[in-house]
Amino acid sequence: LPGLIVLDTGKDFSTFGQLVILILLQCGGLGIMTMSTMFAFLVGKRISLRQRLIMQESLNQFSIGGLVRLAKYILIFTAVIEVVGAIILFFCWQKIYSPLQALYLAVFHSISAFCNAGFSLFSDSIMRYKGDLIINLTFVVLIILGGIGFLVLLELFQYGKNGALSLHAKLALKISLILILIGFIIIFFIESNNPSTLGDLNFPEKIYGSIFQSVTARTAGFNTIHIGSMQNATLFLIIILMFIGASPSSTGGGI
Repeated sequence: LPGLIVLDTGKDFSTFGQLVILILLQCGGLGIMTMSTMFAFLVGKRISLRQRLIMQESLNQFSIGGLVRLAKYILIFTAVIEVVGAIILFFCWQKIYSPLQALYLAVFHSISAFCNAGFSLFSDSIMRYKGDLIINLTFVVLIILGGIGFLVLLELFQYGKNGALSLHAKLALKISLILILIGFIIIFFIESNNPSTLGDLNFPEKIYGSIFQSVTARTAGFNTIHIGSMQNATLFLIIILMFIGASPSSTGGGI
């Protein structure tokens, strides 16, 4: 789900079309097998052995034991994170838009950010909010939580019980942090004097923009500064970050 579009999602699609896009990106973020498991729960259907084997492969598990419970955790984590994100965005936007419109925008962008989809109902992505700390931070946290992987989220949730993280979780967290820091530093220093991107912004906005682009480049596709105006070195960095992508069993793609 890279967020690449040939039509303006907010202007060229009806509300129904936008809802279809929202459902599709939610399915893509969770994975088809997790979604099918959810529907099986709702109708009270048993999960077959074949479905469990497919889930085992899609979630990178070594055995089929506990897969249904894992799918339940994934659905719960997703619902809680997206609802919290939507609530925060709603309170940011309810000062600007009507309550119903603010709620719609908040839900759409919370799901899009957590699923690392990059779809926005604003024509300029998130560029109009490049100076808003809360909106920037909310998007960044949603993208990171979606990108580190459901298995890592589960381990973090159970950290107090188990007392230790697996090698996979440690690698996912450390590499994500390293890539974000490297991307932030390079983008900040290369683009700080570019008047078409960060050059005309104040210092806090330069920090917000650099961190946001470092996080979103790997998996999501949102932007708060103009991508086409970036220096070639920055674009090359973004290509590398996109190629690396997100962690296994996450809502994002990559190697």
